[in-house]
Amino acid sequence: MENKTFIIIVIVALVGVGGWYLLHQSFKEPTRVAGNTDWEVYHWNVYRSETYGFEFEFPSAYTFAEQDAERDFYIKLATLTRGENVVSMQVIDNIDVYAKASPRQVLERELHHSPCEYTIESSTINGYAAAEAAFSNVEEILLGVCFGEESVEEILLVRDPAQNRFIQFSFKGEHIDKDRIHSTFRFTE
Repeated sequence: MENKTFIIIVIVALVGVGGWYLLHQSFKEPTRVAGNTDWEVYHWNVYRSETYGFEFEFPSAYTFAEQDAERDFYIKLATLTRGENVVSMQVIDNIDVYAKASPRQVLERELHHSPCEYTIESSTINGYAAAEAAFSNVEEILLGVCFGEESVEEILLVRDPAQNRFIQFSFKGEHIDKDRIHSTFRFTE
C-alpha cells in the first residue's frame, strides 16, 4: 500500500511541476535571437494616433520618435528606426484637389518631380484604398535624395475613408517588418 501511495504522490508531483513549467513558458516574453531577423521573435508595440484615428503594430526593436512638425497640409507624426531601417509617417490633410482623388493619383502627384525612377501600384490595405510606390534605381537613392527631405525606397499611402486625408508611410532600408506593419494598420474611427 505504501508503494502505491508513493507512486501516486510522485505522479501528481510530476504532473504539477510539468503543468507549472508549461504555464510559465507560455507567458514568457519573446526575445530577439542573435542573428535572427524573423519578425516573429519580437514583441510588438501598438502606435495609435488619437488625432488622426488610426493604429498599427511595430516591432519593439525599433526606436520610436514622435514628431509634431506641420508644414502646410503635411504633418509629420513619427519615425521608427532600427539601424539603417527607417519608417517615417506623415499625414497629408485636407488638400482640396485630393478630395476625390485616389491614393494612386495623390502619390503620382506627390512624386511627379522626383528625380528617381519609381513605379506606383494601386492596392488595398485591410480593405482601405491604398497605393504603393517602389523606387527602382537604388544606387541613386543611396547617393542622393529622391523624395522630400529623405531618401526612401518605398512609400505606402492609405486613404482615410471618412476624411480628406491620407496616411503616408515612407520606408528606407531592408524592411522585413513592412508586411506585418501593413497587415496591422487600421482606422479606429
